[in-house]
Amino acid sequence: MRIRSIAVAAVLALAAPTLGVGHPAGGEADTAKLGCKLTGVRYVGAGAGRAAVCFTLTANVKTMREYAFDGCAASDVGLGRSRFAKRVPIRATGTFSATSSTAAVSDGAYSFVNVTFRGRIQGNRASGTLLLAGFGTTFRCTWAARRAAG
Repeated sequence: MRIRSIAVAAVLALAAPTLGVGHPAGGEADTAKLGCKLTGVRYVGAGAGRAAVCFTLTANVKTMREYAFDGCAASDVGLGRSRFAKRVPIRATGTFSATSSTAAVSDGAYSFVNVTFRGRIQGNRASGTLLLAGFGTTFRCTWAARRAAG
């Protein structure tokens, strides 16, 4: 058990320089830095006090190919910028939900948190929530995105 704890601490120490807290308050985040790069129908967004997100759908918009997010400025948990290339089904209602794990820091402690990326796509707009679970607490923040040109 102690060896596993030491290994986790070492991984988090290496990840620490990439951890950031949210995006600049009061402005749009640079969603290009989030890393969505697969071909398909792309949505990007952020906003004052909201999480920066991007995601890419298949051409028939029935499956998400990838998603990436940054944490909310209001959260006291700093997330590593996280991109996940995994298939997530889009329901007929336009809703989706995917849970992933990412490195995080809070009050100087490093750990992994589970993040549920949930939302609804309605035409050229999408919105939803990020739910962070870790460090003995949960935090919910919102996001909004628009279909990217092209």
